[in-house]
Amino acid sequence: MSAACRGAFAALALVLGAAAATADAPRGRRILQPDVAGLGEPVQLTLELSADGFDGLAFQPRFRLENLELLGAPSTARQRSWVGGRSSASLRLTFHLRPLAVGPAAVRGIRLEHADGVVELPDAQIEIVAERPPERRQPGRPGPADPFDALFGDPFAARRRAAPPRPPAPKLHLRTSLSPAAAWVGEQLTWRLLLDTQADISAFTPRRLPDFEGFWVRDVPLPERSQPEWIEFAGERFGRVPMLQRAIFPLRAGRFELAPTTADLVARVAEVGWFGPLGRDELLTLTSAPLVLEVRPLPPAPAGFSGAVGALEVTAAVERPRLAVGEATTLTVAVSGFGHLQSLAPPGLDLPAGLRAFEPHAETREEILADRVRTTRVWSWVLLAARPGRHRPGPIGLIAFDPAIEDYRTFSSPSLEIEVTAAPAVARADPAADTAGTPGPGPAGSLTPFRLLLAAAALAALAGGSAA
Repeated sequence: MSAACRGAFAALALVLGAAAATADAPRGRRILQPDVAGLGEPVQLTLELSADGFDGLAFQPRFRLENLELLGAPSTARQRSWVGGRSSASLRLTFHLRPLAVGPAAVRGIRLEHADGVVELPDAQIEIVAERPPERRQPGRPGPADPFDALFGDPFAARRRAAPPRPPAPKLHLRTSLSPAAAWVGEQLTWRLLLDTQADISAFTPRRLPDFEGFWVRDVPLPERSQPEWIEFAGERFGRVPMLQRAIFPLRAGRFELAPTTADLVARVAEVGWFGPLGRDELLTLTSAPLVLEVRPLPPAPAGFSGAVGALEVTAAVERPRLAVGEATTLTVAVSGFGHLQSLAPPGLDLPAGLRAFEPHAETREEILADRVRTTRVWSWVLLAARPGRHRPGPIGLIAFDPAIEDYRTFSSPSLEIEVTAAPAVARADPAADTAGTPGPGPAGSLTPFRLLLAAAALAALAGGSAA
């Protein structure tokens, strides 16, 4: 092959390689619509990333909004295709936006960050006007007058008079609920924000929530896939969907009024036109009614009550139930329940004289069970064995108020037993090492005189110490 041919093939390979690299590079696209939107009309921003191949495609969108406000999380759509022997995939995110004021609106600094780099897209701009443009107005809503109608009449007036009536607004209700409806101080309640709907909802954004002053509040995530509950209301059927939920714990007694909740949403409204059923997105604002809650004070408490409310589970365990004098073990006590246990003080220990405890280490764990928060408070004590024998610490009990019986109860752990043996015999140190004046190793298992003196002093201190 001649040098010219080899050069031609090399150039062709470079061109094909560059084309393949271009084809493999992810491609981005952005759409902001409509071009002209009314103040009460939702705006859609669509960001799309496509690439060759069927590998998993993902990206993180970055952008800045001007005169627009984001409404909730985006909807996601994936598409895969096989055309002309080449496979491709695309990922599309659609955001619902709310216009804020009349004038220009824009999305700027659009970046699609993916595993192999960043795709930057040009800014998108639209115009916000006071009213929805005439071509997207609702049926039956008067538009601007046509001056030719006054001269020649309106040839379509009879058809408009016979047009189907405008359908009613979508039936939606925003509600809040408390379970149980009444509570004691420290008892856990579940607050829910519920949407009763007969329409499809594509975006939902809470705008104003109660401040929950006087409560300890914990977010409770909703299930990833929650099915609506079908209910009957005023003779009609609605789908009830939980939108938010919180676990709340009243910190004091009295009458509480939880303020209304306001939310913005985008609903799909069905319409009937001359060419069949149509649909449009409508931006709506809903407000729930306020809730009133009566919180009852706890009755006079017995001695030893530390503030726990609810049925509790108390467990206790010893890391090493058999040890020698001078050795240590760990005692762990866990208290679990659905009450407010985050600030619960450690229970008292009833230890025999042969054991000594130091200050405990505390930690708090939480888990979500259905729509409630289960809290576990854990304490760990280091116990030192001071005297031999079979030591039986008393059961570890905790007094709590149980709303189920409206009275105080003592919840206790099972009894424990710790066996402590005498310290092992200490062999004499090597006299030669003592004579040398430097501590040296003695026979196997022996201690040097210096270490023997320290061990004896420690055991004497433990034997004379008092149990915690």
